[in-house]
Amino acid sequence: MSRSILIAPVALLAGPLAALIASAPAAARVADERIAFLAAWPAIAGLIGVPLAGLIAAMRLARRSLGDRKPSGAAALLWGAGVWLCISLPADAVLATVLKATTHHRALGGATFAAFALVLNVLAVLAAWRFTVSVLPRLPPRAKSKDFALVIAVAAGMLVLSAVILGALGAGGPPDAALADRVFALLVDGSLAVAATALAALWDVPPKRAPVAAWGGAGGLALLGGVALSSLVHSPSLSRRVLEQAPFAAAIGQTVGLGAEVPPPPARHR
Repeated sequence: MSRSILIAPVALLAGPLAALIASAPAAARVADERIAFLAAWPAIAGLIGVPLAGLIAAMRLARRSLGDRKPSGAAALLWGAGVWLCISLPADAVLATVLKATTHHRALGGATFAAFALVLNVLAVLAAWRFTVSVLPRLPPRAKSKDFALVIAVAAGMLVLSAVILGALGAGGPPDAALADRVFALLVDGSLAVAATALAALWDVPPKRAPVAAWGGAGGLALLGGVALSSLVHSPSLSRRVLEQAPFAAAIGQTVGLGAEVPPPPARHR
């Protein structure tokens, strides 16, 4: 009998730990002569803790779903996800490029992109399903194993990440040094976040310790969130540095209003 995979307790316990791991490089970049590393670290971790806990829960739910399936069914699901990514990403990128070049009204362009992207992704899902039905059964037995399919799915995910980085670096003309540094920072922080959540998805807590793990993890997330809120609200300079030097955390923080009331740096008078 397969072991039960706990979702909420591990997600709550591993969420703050993954956030602290993923935010360490960003805190090192944010720290300067005015902001201490130990002040920036929990503030950044508090911004990304809850989203990472949700991602861990989703990954553990996917692990449970794959574990409940037959090996052939799990392999088909992973192959389908990889094929969908490889079809959907280039199609969406081409669509966005065409609309950006031909549409000057942002609202109209956004609505057009949403409508056509929906159609493209539905077609990509149908193509992926057709692949798993028609092509996958003809592949060698090793290619139909769950482990091999997992490698393919991860490779497709790396393709997505690489395409996003190359697109960001190439957007808007010649490469810009500041943009390159920001994209590199995003790559480092995002890779650490993905690695930490992947390890958490594979890590198990004994069922008898699940209540302690859940309460301890929830307390850790609440503590990090409170520290982040207090630090960022009372220190505009820290908020500005996070926006400038921690793009992964800033992208999450801006959804909850980070930077909305941060004053610009004072102008230097000659």
